[in-house]
Amino acid sequence: MKTKERSSELPETTRPTTIESVTFRDGMIVTADDLDAAMRYPTSLLLTVNRAFFGCGVVCGLGLRPKSEGGWVLCVDPGVAIDCRGYPIELCRSVELDLSPEACGCEAPPDKVCIAVKRITSDAAPPHACACDLDEPQFDCRRVRDHVVVKVFTEPELAALSDRVCQRDPEDKTPVLDA
Repeated sequence: MKTKERSSELPETTRPTTIESVTFRDGMIVTADDLDAAMRYPTSLLLTVNRAFFGCGVVCGLGLRPKSEGGWVLCVDPGVAIDCRGYPIELCRSVELDLSPEACGCEAPPDKVCIAVKRITSDAAPPHACACDLDEPQFDCRRVRDHVVVKVFTEPELAALSDRVCQRDPEDKTPVLDA
């Protein structure tokens, strides 16, 4: 058997990823952007792995059940989901959603509702800046907290948001990962 040797090189292409890191050296002037990039690096790795392993959607928990007293109250149990960017959404306590129709309303309640959870960060800073510097000027080193918004939509409302909502196709019968 004869083999033919290639006389030319095979093509090669390089593309950047969304993950960037900073290599620090002695004598380097470090900027706020450098520190931000260094802090984002481990988060970028985690988000990439979350998206690749879990995709988006419910990871565990977030069960739905009617409130035990009956009525129109739906409870969302604690759990974890992954948003489309790979960020975890953690609901630490049950949430009660009152779906009662308006007493004076003439509209019938919808036959089906959709529940969405969203991770947001608060704009509200703690009431006092920390005492990390007792001399003037006082540095603002307040922390930003994550929050979870749980919202009810009708099917038409959710369909109108379809380009901004990560959702599972109702026809997809793939089981949800339960970790």
